[in-house]
Amino acid sequence: GYPPFSDIFLGLFGIPVIAYHDPATEGQAPLSRADIEAYVSEVRLDMGLGYSGVFVDDANWSAGFNPSPGPPASLASLIESIRAAEPGALIEMNSQYHDIWPLMKAHDPNVERALRFVNVVTKEFGVGPTAGINTAQDYAEFMQYVDALHAKGIHTTMTGDNRPGGSTVTVMEYNLATYFLINDGKDFVNGVNQFPTNSWPGFDVSLGSAITHRERSASGLWTRRFSGGVVYTVEPGAATQTIKLGKPMHSAEWGTVESVTLAAKQGAVLVE
Repeated sequence: GYPPFSDIFLGLFGIPVIAYHDPATEGQAPLSRADIEAYVSEVRLDMGLGYSGVFVDDANWSAGFNPSPGPPASLASLIESIRAAEPGALIEMNSQYHDIWPLMKAHDPNVERALRFVNVVTKEFGVGPTAGINTAQDYAEFMQYVDALHAKGIHTTMTGDNRPGGSTVTVMEYNLATYFLINDGKDFVNGVNQFPTNSWPGFDVSLGSAITHRERSASGLWTRRFSGGVVYTVEPGAATQTIKLGKPMHSAEWGTVESVTLAAKQGAVLVE
């Protein structure tokens, strides 16, 4: 939520609400000690009103990923200071995957320090057209990235893609199917312009418990099976594939089907 407008949501639905604040664009960049203290004061005010935590937008670490509050050591100090001030806060950090993942693999000390204190790292644009995940290797690397976050007790939000062409049903189905490939039960997914009274039916799916880990075939088809269904994706660059299901299954995109044909960067979420 965006305070103070979102204050109205605090008691409306009975679910946690976190407050959006962007140090890169709201006057606190480059981050000084005084700027960090001002940001933390905003978080304290929000928590006092009943917010469950904070969404730290534009938490970018490297040159070429803008906007960024920078410098990296100060960004890490900001995250650490939020946790010190509000030990129970839910901290969600929006860092671009192509920025933070190489730094995680390199054991960058500033990134590692920040990750000790966050609960959720956003995957902005999900795997939509703007995500920049356009090769099979990068798609597999993204899976490894989420696994690395899970190993630290951190989860992810797969957001919708709000750029042109990013809000089609095909894109949402691919994003949702990818989410089910990585989800350990504590991750999140959303779409663009979704409302409680008008949302894509695909988000109402109930697959039950996962009974397999994700699997990849040599053809670039990814699969994960659940007690109540199955999900498939075809990785970027792979050939179009037809999957025979062996029985009728239901998809929010295609209805009741016994087979699905998926091109590269398409997915299917199917319920028995």
